Amino acid sequence: MKELLQSKSFRQNLYKWIFMYIGSLALFTSVITYSKYYSNIASDDLARVAMFEVDMDYEYCVMDKNKCSTGIYSPTTPISYSFSVDAKLEVKTFLVLTMKAQDKFEIISLRKNGDIIYSSDTPNSNVTLSSDKRTLTLQETVEANYNRVATYQITVKYKETAIKDNYYIYDSVSIPENESIITVDYSAEQIK
Repeated sequence: MKELLQSKSFRQNLYKWIFMYIGSLALFTSVITYSKYYSNIASDDLARVAMFEVDMDYEYCVMDKNKCSTGIYSPTTPISYSFSVDAKLEVKTFLVLTMKAQDKFEIISLRKNGDIIYSSDTPNSNVTLSSDKRTLTLQETVEANYNRVATYQITVKYKETAIKDNYYIYDSVSIPENESIITVDYSAEQIK
């Protein structure tokens, strides 16, 4: 072994091999360490979160020719409320709307953009009405788009038991302006 180390050509080759070994190790570790920066330099693509926004707008109650006279009603007269859902979505979404009426009211119909989507005569598989007829749930799949506004009109009436217990048929009932007869909630979930 002593003779090998004393050979000038062997020492030169040994130093070259050691230098190449250290250089290759340094190269591999730097590529692995800085790879996240190299990929950022090589690409101009932007990744961002998809727009996923749902706005609710409570418009007005509809009684006579789209005029709301929040105040006095006959207990047997149906009362309609209108609201709109503005869905700005860049992804396919499962949207659930839940409409709930006060205890003394029951829901009798629901319209979407003027078309009846639920009434006792026209049941819909996407609409579920609770047994006490106070909670209506609408489930629908909304395709990706930038602006989808849907106007809903929900019609309620006093329950017969509320009329019999509190009013005569010809009485008038006053509904305060700040009292909410209907509350609307929603949930939205991205479909993968």
